[in-house]
Amino acid sequence: MFNKIKRVDYPIFQVVADGGMSVPLIGEGRFIPSVMIDIEDNVEVAELLKLHNHTPPGDTELQWSLPYTMFGKPKSVLLNIIFLKPMKMVFGIEFLMPNRHVVVDGIIHSRAFTLQVGKRGDKVSTIFRDESKQKTHGCVLIEVPNMDFDANWNKILFDLLKHKYKKNGVPKGKTSALAKEQIKKMREIWNIRNPLD
Repeated sequence: MFNKIKRVDYPIFQVVADGGMSVPLIGEGRFIPSVMIDIEDNVEVAELLKLHNHTPPGDTELQWSLPYTMFGKPKSVLLNIIFLKPMKMVFGIEFLMPNRHVVVDGIIHSRAFTLQVGKRGDKVSTIFRDESKQKTHGCVLIEVPNMDFDANWNKILFDLLKHKYKKNGVPKGKTSALAKEQIKKMREIWNIRNPLD
């Protein structure tokens, strides 16, 4: 599902770091984005993510949304997550554009991501490799089904990249081709598989 929202009554956390991983035993070996959010002092979310380390990835419902804006294009994309077990909770993850467009595209095409907690300056790779930090920072695999957002996202991404090239002085007649080529190369990375030996 996808919608535009004016305001919400649940916490929204910004992404402070992102990356990717490819592990044979996770997600059938496909390259999966990793997202780190700063939950500040939200004890309930911290406890939820610790508990969720031991539950299946299917205990969530998700929804993509765009902040409502009267003028111009939204400067962020939101992924709203409803955790159903082991405790019910709702919060959103805000991906600021254009900085986080790669990880959003990865989530949509990998149909999954790992969620971690950290602070600005932390690295997702450090926490993923350290089991003791996973217990305190969380490292939860969340599956993301097709929610009829793909077409909207494809247009957002295409326009964003065209604008980037135009801003960098690329002639207008070449921006579309360059945007398409960049999207193609990005998605080749997300299609990487690391199969079991």
